[in-house]
Amino acid sequence: MKQLIILLGALLGIVQLAFADTASDLKKFDSNQNNQLEGPELKLYFVKFDPQIEELRKQGADSTRLEMAAQDIVDDALTAFPPAGATSLTIPQALSFVNRRARLVAPEPKIGWTSLGFKRMLMDGADPRAQSIKRPAVISYVRNTQSQDKDQVNFLGGVQVYQFRRDLGRDLQNTWTLGFGIEADVDGSKKANENKIEAGIPFTYEAVTDGALSSFTITATPKFSTDRAFGREVYEFLFSFAPAVRPIKMGYLASVIGSRESGAPWLAVQWQAAARLETGHIADAAGNEKLTAIAANLGPSYSRFAPSFSVVLSPQRISDRLNFSADYYYRSELTHTFNRGYLESRATYDLTKNFVATAVYALGYKPPDFAKTAKLVVGIGILK
Repeated sequence: MKQLIILLGALLGIVQLAFADTASDLKKFDSNQNNQLEGPELKLYFVKFDPQIEELRKQGADSTRLEMAAQDIVDDALTAFPPAGATSLTIPQALSFVNRRARLVAPEPKIGWTSLGFKRMLMDGADPRAQSIKRPAVISYVRNTQSQDKDQVNFLGGVQVYQFRRDLGRDLQNTWTLGFGIEADVDGSKKANENKIEAGIPFTYEAVTDGALSSFTITATPKFSTDRAFGREVYEFLFSFAPAVRPIKMGYLASVIGSRESGAPWLAVQWQAAARLETGHIADAAGNEKLTAIAANLGPSYSRFAPSFSVVLSPQRISDRLNFSADYYYRSELTHTFNRGYLESRATYDLTKNFVATAVYALGYKPPDFAKTAKLVVGIGILK
């Protein structure tokens, strides 16, 4: 027991020393010694110490590219604390932001190959600044001796198998990616033809701009949908647009409960809206009754407008590892009167960089068959 106490004391000392070093580094950039860092002072700090900028420097990025990346981080930092339109942070606020960011951008442990990814929504999670909205993929196993299918494997999420990335523009601020992935909502307690497995090739273009529209993401994805028995055939094309707008803080994590003098806020909020267009064709419903009825009543081909709204609540003063978030989708047929909503809310707690304790509650009607959903999934999620 004595050795354990000594070890814990040593670890606490190391953590306190690391925090003290960061605070000392921040104070070095407080040129007028007023215990506050103005935007230009924060920018100089991030250019020198931020790990992502250091990675850009190793890749050979020029000084203009580094300064633009640093300015983007400064915008995040100034938006994260009250009041609106602040041009400086106190040292405690800057320390809180830097420590939280250091954990979020820390190098990931090696899991598979470089472009392998795991997340909840592979095909349509188009958020230009989605660092704070955590949507892990969740896998679980259920042994139910009273069910016809006694061994049930459940999976809710997506796997990015491959992605090619290219940075463009004078300062490499614009990025396009092309990949291949699989997304699934597999519930072992349901019939095979009531599950969903999708394969798609998402093409994404992300751009950083000047002015109110600070960045945006455009996604175009052709995809094929089937069921757990691989009998269903549904072909779809998805187009989405998601902007980040600085004046209304869309896409930015902003403090809503916290004081100017405090460090981490009691509550920070980030929200995101996106517009989607879904068009597709039901080639074979494979015995799914609800999907067969949709094809018979509305026709096998469809076009839908599907706006979405996402929000994340982060009680950073309690724990910056804890987040509450929700995504709401409203799908409306363009050629028929057919409207359906779907809500997915979740609570997550970061265990490590890639593994998250999560609880997901889904409610509403989800394509392709729009069967009513009301379920709770609790487990360990993976995010990469």
